[in-house]
Amino acid sequence: MSSSPPTMFVLNGVTVDVSSETLRDKSNSTIALRHQTFAVLRHLLENADRVVTKDELMRAVWNGIAVTDDSLVQCIHEIRAALNDGRQAVVETVPRRGYRLVRPSSAGPRMATILAAELAADGRPPGEAERGAAVPIGPYRQIVDRLLVQHAGRVFS
Repeated sequence: MSSSPPTMFVLNGVTVDVSSETLRDKSNSTIALRHQTFAVLRHLLENADRVVTKDELMRAVWNGIAVTDDSLVQCIHEIRAALNDGRQAVVETVPRRGYRLVRPSSAGPRMATILAAELAADGRPPGEAERGAAVPIGPYRQIVDRLLVQHAGRVFS
């Protein structure tokens, strides 16, 4: 039985849903990205922890369409802004070679995906929604974010 690749990732506190091409911040607000920008992000996710050359990204996203390097640079800028990655800790520039999406140091892929989906859905821990209990999100989210940072790397496997 083969498992399908995950479609949800948490990067720097932002939930990326590849299947619906959406990004959501910690308050579950949608972060808009242009189609080409999301295509660059998808390709980087599919090749996480590997240097992806500029030429490879240009072929993957703009296959055959003549665009300048500035188009790619603008997409990388938009991805970093959406992921609050001003320090380039998630999308790293590898001088004269390309870019690398640095996955977090690695709960298992299933748990990280489930937690991300549940947080995106209603921001409450599993089971709390059924009981209708009010739960302070801040402390729970901090715990989940710590777990995801420690273990979410397996989401990419």
